[in-house]
Amino acid sequence: EDTPDNLTRRLQGKEKIYLEVEGPADAVETQLKNLPVVSTVQRDKEKDGRIAFVVESVPNENIRKELAKTIVQNGWGLFELRPVGMSLEEVFLRLTTKEEEVSYS
Repeated sequence: EDTPDNLTRRLQGKEKIYLEVEGPADAVETQLKNLPVVSTVQRDKEKDGRIAFVVESVPNENIRKELAKTIVQNGWGLFELRPVGMSLEEVFLRLTTKEEEVSYS
């Protein structure tokens, strides 16, 4: 029993964040990649001067505060910052599959 976000984090071991920023795409991407709490940065889409990224943390790190701080300190616009979670169905399937593997071992 837990919230979908916490279950997702426990299953994945990493935090995944959707981030929408107004700023120079290459500079934003470089700054995000240089954060020690970030493992991967994937550019998602660009529209109207805003760039979307999916950013993944290193294991067991909360990256939201560092992402927001970096964007604000560089004077870029932060339009969205939200966790990317698994659907309840995906969480259920991962949990039950994992339990079945343990049961049959």
